[in-house]
Amino acid sequence: NKLNKQRQTGGQTSPEEDQGYARRDNTTLIAYLRYENPKVRTSAAKILGQRQCLQAVMPLCQADAGRSAI
Repeated sequence: NKLNKQRQTGGQTSPEEDQGYARRDNTTLIAYLRYENPKVRTSAAKILGQRQCLQAVMPLCQADAGRSAI
């Protein structure tokens, strides 16, 4: 499927993919921001944003500074 291929290459994730990470604690999700896999970083960033996790603001900024897809 073309849409799934685009998601894989661009780091985009679906709500279904994010659900697997939603059970993780904030500290683990912050660590995921440094993963090589853009889909892991994207899911972690989305969940941390939904939780309005203030401790994730600086790690998110740092992760975004060095990568094109979070």
